[in-house]
Amino acid sequence: MKPNRAKEETLTHDEVRRLLSYDAETGFLTWNQDKSQRVRQGDRAGSITKYGYRRIFLKGVGFFMAHRLAWFHTHGEWPEPFLNHLNGDKDDNRLENLEKCTRSQNLQHAWDTGLRRKAA
Repeated sequence: MKPNRAKEETLTHDEVRRLLSYDAETGFLTWNQDKSQRVRQGDRAGSITKYGYRRIFLKGVGFFMAHRLAWFHTHGEWPEPFLNHLNGDKDDNRLENLEKCTRSQNLQHAWDTGLRRKAA
């Protein structure tokens, strides 16, 4: 999925760290405070898209892909230009499972791991 760079630029590293905690061993992003009656501090943030990626809604800004937030939370910079999930699991956002890559490397990885299939 192509990242929305303009939206990413509106969010600071401090804001992300204030809103979310990141556990590099599990790859989970969790809320630092209650968000509603149903979403409590410590709950895993986000939901799974129909494509298998976890995305997180940050009020006032919009949706962000969890793997990009995990990278930003840890490194203080947005990954340029893309990230691969090395094991092919789009919801495995452990730091050791993420690697920066180019668009062509990202597409090749998708073919190699079977995430993308040739049309019949």
